[in-house]
Amino acid sequence: MPLLWLSLAFLAGILLGDGLGWPLWAWGAAGLGALLLVAAERRLAQRVWVRAWRRVSPLALGWLLLAGVLGAARLTSSLPAAPGPGDLGAYVDRGTLRLEGVILSDPEAGGERVWVRVRAQRLALGEEEFQPVKGQLQAGLPAVQDWRYGDRVLLTGRLQPPPNFAGSDYGQFLSRQGVAGYMGYAQAQRLGAGGGSPFLAGLYALRRKGYEFINSALPQPEAALLAGVVLGLEKDLPPDLQNAFRDTGTAHIVAISGFNIALLSGLFFGLFRRFLRRYPAVLVSIAAVFAYTFLVGAQASVMRAAVMGSLWLLGRELGRRSAGVNSLAFSAACMALAQPWIVWDAGFQLSVSATLGLILYAQPLQERFTAWGEKRLPAGWARRLSGPVGEYFLFTLAAQITTLPVVLVHFQRFSLAALLANPLVLPPQPLVMILGGTAVLAGVVFAPLGKILAWLTWPVLAYTLRVVEGMARLPWASAGVGVFGWWEALLLYVLIFTLGAVWVRPAALPLRRSMSLRLGLAALAAALALRAAWAAPDGRLRILVLEGSTPGTLVQTPTGGRILINGAPALLAGDRLGRTLSPLDPHLDALLIVQPSADSLQALTVLAERFPPQQALAVPGLVDSRSGLALAELLLRRRCPLTDLAVGERLSLPPDGSLEVVALSPAGAALWMQQGGVSVLWPSGVPPAQIPPRARGPQVLILGEADLREGTAPEAWLGLRPGLVLAPVEAPAAADRWVNTRTSGWVEITAQGGRAWAQAEHAP
Repeated sequence: MPLLWLSLAFLAGILLGDGLGWPLWAWGAAGLGALLLVAAERRLAQRVWVRAWRRVSPLALGWLLLAGVLGAARLTSSLPAAPGPGDLGAYVDRGTLRLEGVILSDPEAGGERVWVRVRAQRLALGEEEFQPVKGQLQAGLPAVQDWRYGDRVLLTGRLQPPPNFAGSDYGQFLSRQGVAGYMGYAQAQRLGAGGGSPFLAGLYALRRKGYEFINSALPQPEAALLAGVVLGLEKDLPPDLQNAFRDTGTAHIVAISGFNIALLSGLFFGLFRRFLRRYPAVLVSIAAVFAYTFLVGAQASVMRAAVMGSLWLLGRELGRRSAGVNSLAFSAACMALAQPWIVWDAGFQLSVSATLGLILYAQPLQERFTAWGEKRLPAGWARRLSGPVGEYFLFTLAAQITTLPVVLVHFQRFSLAALLANPLVLPPQPLVMILGGTAVLAGVVFAPLGKILAWLTWPVLAYTLRVVEGMARLPWASAGVGVFGWWEALLLYVLIFTLGAVWVRPAALPLRRSMSLRLGLAALAAALALRAAWAAPDGRLRILVLEGSTPGTLVQTPTGGRILINGAPALLAGDRLGRTLSPLDPHLDALLIVQPSADSLQALTVLAERFPPQQALAVPGLVDSRSGLALAELLLRRRCPLTDLAVGERLSLPPDGSLEVVALSPAGAALWMQQGGVSVLWPSGVPPAQIPPRARGPQVLILGEADLREGTAPEAWLGLRPGLVLAPVEAPAAADRWVNTRTSGWVEITAQGGRAWAQAEHAP
């Protein structure tokens, strides 16, 4: 039995185990059945197996089933059990608590917060005594203090379930890693140091010193780029540059990922192959990849990518793509055996898919180019050019072919400029990595020498930035496809591998002779194209305000994100949302319950059933009412995490926007949104006096009935200097731009390029 199929069966079993959710004893029984199938192979082959299936050995089928069952059992055994009294998960949503623990990760900056992973040691509810506790949490600490790996800390705040920010699977990602809770806005006090591994502490300290040296030796943004390339720290790169790298398909240069390491392996091999024989070049390249891995901190994601890149080099040296694919599948299965949750990690998926593309298509592409060049170029030129063209263009193309479905699923867009941008920026990157890495190491030991080397790297850094910025300005640099599910990705992989097999081995699939195959591939390609075109965002911000006393609002971001705020009459909202959202994928990325009136909660219960949200955020006390409890139970059945809103909580809205809670009151939570130069305010029961100054002067102010109660006159809201007001009452005499949502029907606000315009159902 080929190792490939056993490995794939094991990985498929992990996915099946997650979908079925069977207990461990059930998978044990299934494994016993698979073993019986293997033991009864001859009897089955003679008496049960029909002649048409004799070529499929029951023994092989039994081993495949056994591998799948083992994968499912491994996942089930890794899932956290129901939290007991001594587990951190038992204290989720239990109110304010105090927790002592140790920082287990290198802190990552995120605006006004620093994000860390903490291993809990002791915990106390309210003013109770501390009790021992075990488990991990993700915490956001104030950025005003210098937090380090291994610091012992005292945290005070509310422990909540890990959230899925703006439709991402961040919450599930943390849960699968054993993170039991999330404390986004914790009060923190440093108790001491030395609570972690000395080896990791040394690595993180070296990384920190390298980062400090880079910022002292080079100006911005070149320093930010070098820190990203060499150390994997992209926190200082401005948002516009991050978007430029993303739109041009060159983000792998900055963020150390599977895609980056896979390409780096090819670049190292091409570099060392010029000076060494084939076998030594492979070994030196692998050593260089792992040396680079330890330089950037030897994080799990980077180490995984290094293994994948090394496998590609070994598979290339073996000279057989099948051997490389077998090794890749076996390595992926071993990684999943150690950490089953890694199957859902985007970095793991990109690493595997990029390496698979290099194994399958890098060499055939290079051979085709050489054959094409020998017919059209002078003698010897084709072979001289095949190396550079392969390293800087064809290898990129090979990796992009197989990573495309994964990229579409996770990022909902793909780069059209990548094939032009990568050949321009990749050739000097080995110089950046080698010379820049040497500069950092030298700078840590002897700063003057390091600065000389860093300034030698500066022209290449400046060139990379200018090329990326220039390519990003092209109108066709990237295109969005909207929400792209895994079923679409699977169909796209079928299309890619079928066409790849026809191209690499024409005799295996005679496409020219098979009309049915050609028609099937054409139909599949057309269906995927129509699906992408239907769901593709148009690059505009759209705000749909529904009719009602508590008007629900659907926010559609320029990149295709969908957020529903508050509720509206279920019948009206369901009709309008059904007409607005794609019928192929009517889900919501996030549901925000900021004004929990009875009619709003009843409407949201119906809407959450029809348009399932991936994440829900609500004001504290949602379950105190019967309607709120019914909604919370529905979200629980839907496996939708429910998180309490807090002042300062912010959702990122790509490409450059955010949605933030700026104030809380007993009646609701005020939201402030900024996107592409357009600002929107939902007071949601918070009086005008409590709106902070930075949220005043919105271009759009959306009011509900609760905002006009308790003596708050409509004229009071004009003091916030809004550009347009949407409210369920007639406009006061002093208002210029005021729309009555009770009589106007739905109102849609569209924004692009800092300009916004509105359209109402029953009014201009």
